[in-house]
Amino acid sequence: MNTKRIRPILSGKPGKGPVAYWMSRDQRVEDNWALLFARKIAFEADVPVFVVFCLADGFLGAIRRQYEFMLRGLQEVEAALARKKIPFFFLRGDPEEEIPDFIERYDIGTLVTDFSPLRIKRTWTEKVASGINVPFFEVDAHNVVPCWEASKKQEYAAHTFRPKLSRFLPEFLTEYPELEANTEFPEIAASSGKSETFSEVQKNGIGTLFPGEFLEDKAGFLHDLAFSKLEKQLHKKLWMNFSLISLTLTPPCEMTQLKMSYPTSLLICTLDISQLKG
Repeated sequence: MNTKRIRPILSGKPGKGPVAYWMSRDQRVEDNWALLFARKIAFEADVPVFVVFCLADGFLGAIRRQYEFMLRGLQEVEAALARKKIPFFFLRGDPEEEIPDFIERYDIGTLVTDFSPLRIKRTWTEKVASGINVPFFEVDAHNVVPCWEASKKQEYAAHTFRPKLSRFLPEFLTEYPELEANTEFPEIAASSGKSETFSEVQKNGIGTLFPGEFLEDKAGFLHDLAFSKLEKQLHKKLWMNFSLISLTLTPPCEMTQLKMSYPTSLLICTLDISQLKG
């Protein structure tokens, strides 16, 4: 993977314990650069990789329906990780307290997390870094072009930013490697009260928004979008109809679970849609 996607938060000598991926914004197993990077570190150190998720109560005013959507997706994440012999830990509370406790409890040697520009996640990251003494890395697993590479300043207009972004696409628009499994499933209890938390959430209908990574309905949705609606726009020489993209992809890609809401990340969506332009 391109090392420009990675930036160190805290340097130091890695411990001898497992590598932990603190999953936050990018709640998916497939097509996840942060998880791939954590697995790479673990492979080189000959240790297993763990995945930990911390549920913060009242996150940005999220309602019960959003929590249900997220928790259903996390159930699929756990099942997908189990197939790779990777333990999934579900914590509940303030990440700035729970993550350092988790690292100490399981003797974690290195911590990796996914990047988020939100102030609350940046605050969590800073406070977690101040409470641990192991190497800590942040990976932009969300954007096709890493946020810190796309521009060094605040951008005010799409027409000036778009050419800058386009220049980076050949470098970062690449296929994902396959996630390697742990050599064996660590004999460790990864229970966390996830079932109890899920039972607290009222089960409401989600309409056409499907959580998780693997539902065929979602793959059909993406195919229909790319090869029907967008193709019509391309015939009109409109490569990127922002109103169409925004209205169609915003709910599944920006609501709580972001890109794990559909079977692939936005990088894969971009790769598929770029075939039309070519």
